[in-house]
Amino acid sequence: MSRRVDYPALWLAGGGVLLTAMLSSFTLLPVDETRYAGVAWEMFHRGEYLVPLNNGAPYAQKPPLLFWLLQAGWLAFGVSDWWPRLATGLCSLLSLFLTMRLARRLWPQRETIAYLAPTILLGSLLWSLWTPIVMFDVLLAACVLLAVTGIVTAARDQTPSSWLLAGLGIGLGVLAKGPVVLLHTLPLAVLAPYWHPQRGRIGWRGWYMGLLGALAIGAAIALAWAVPAALQGGSDYAQTIFWKQSAGRLVDSFAHSHPFYWYLPWLPLVLFPWSVWPPVWRALMRLRHGSEWQTRLLLAWLIPAFLGFSLVSGKQAHYLLPLLPGFALLTSRGLDDEPNHRGWRDQWPVGAVLLIVAGILLWVPAQNAAHHDLPAWVATISPYTALLVVACALITLLPMGSLEKQTRLLTGAAIALIAVLLIGIGRAAAPYYDLSDAARYIAAIQARDAPVAHVGKYHNRFQFLGRLTRPITVLGSTEVLSWAQAHPDGYVVAYFEHRPNTAGAVTPHYAQPYHSEWLTVWPSTTLAQRVELIAEMN
Repeated sequence: MSRRVDYPALWLAGGGVLLTAMLSSFTLLPVDETRYAGVAWEMFHRGEYLVPLNNGAPYAQKPPLLFWLLQAGWLAFGVSDWWPRLATGLCSLLSLFLTMRLARRLWPQRETIAYLAPTILLGSLLWSLWTPIVMFDVLLAACVLLAVTGIVTAARDQTPSSWLLAGLGIGLGVLAKGPVVLLHTLPLAVLAPYWHPQRGRIGWRGWYMGLLGALAIGAAIALAWAVPAALQGGSDYAQTIFWKQSAGRLVDSFAHSHPFYWYLPWLPLVLFPWSVWPPVWRALMRLRHGSEWQTRLLLAWLIPAFLGFSLVSGKQAHYLLPLLPGFALLTSRGLDDEPNHRGWRDQWPVGAVLLIVAGILLWVPAQNAAHHDLPAWVATISPYTALLVVACALITLLPMGSLEKQTRLLTGAAIALIAVLLIGIGRAAAPYYDLSDAARYIAAIQARDAPVAHVGKYHNRFQFLGRLTRPITVLGSTEVLSWAQAHPDGYVVAYFEHRPNTAGAVTPHYAQPYHSEWLTVWPSTTLAQRVELIAEMN
């Protein structure tokens, strides 16, 4: 058995590698990262803490906990580009330690599980990839773990403090991403007669009264923000946060824009490398025949939540992030009973998949000339990226003396893989997604008190990167000419399929490739005189 201090060191080092790779490869990515950092920046700049702001208007699509976290870091360390990603990374690290704590509550006599589960969680592809990304789901996962730990503690001792912890997790989860936290926690608590360790000897009235108390605590925490925010934000904002982002979203979600089985093909990728590691399959097969209450509890957590997400039409792979700690705990419990380790015979499937990834990284750039629908940056991916992935594959085949050591090795290889892909692909793709220069150019325009407009839907791409202090006017394509004529000192941000270069050498004042388009900035006077440019805008 390895020294236990090695595990937290591995988690810290792994998170540091992922964060460093992301920070050195990409600025905040549009549209999500730039939007969320922009919302937090506008709140910070205006001294606003109740109502999130998006381009000067109330932003009701997300609750404020992540924005508060970003503001707190800027208050402590000054405004920086690195803090938003570090904040998410710290939420990931917190989730690892909360997973360890939950494992100890579930299996006090099986210390190995408490270290294996966070290691498996960190090594899961989806978790590693999202650790340095400014999104809400890793933060939500930490809140879910708090709530589940409270529920598990209540099952063991039924103390008021356990339900208080559950309520705290639920309330913070609502502030992190809304009522979706209930999908992760409420079915688990309601299904206690299925999994409770004393299910034949407990008075269920007390249990469900405790659950109602936890829900009341969670509601009180959420309403402590929502009520004053609704009063300040106005009737439309209040209707959105109380209805459209809760009951209304659930009602609309059953339109099934994606089929209910949409998540299933993604699971092998989400759970890689564990999805192709034979010991995991053997462990899960053994648990199928087990009767431990802890196993039943984890199934009552994972299965209803997964089915719920499958029924809801709006599906994204990262919605499953708060379920990954449960998978890691379930897998670790099975691995703790693994009788032996078969060396390279168990390791080769992971290495084989990585070799396939390396082959794709060599083949796809070579196809760029023949397939014009591929982004132009694909052709510039260095072949050294594939060679480094091959090195990751070879690492997975190193002989290890125990299953525990092999788990750590695979987690290290998975982290190395993500870092290699972020750096290798990032060097090629970053120029097409980095809006820092454009944001600074727009900030310089605003510094001259000139108005700026944006053609088409604006996702708050420039507010944080340019530290803008005023909103940008959003225009439809039919409004461009009249706005340009009314604001001769203004500038217009517009997108074109190709870089414009009209007769007479009329060119934009600023241009850069963005995604598969060209982002441009034009003086109003030019657009007012050359109206044919407006017709070419995307």
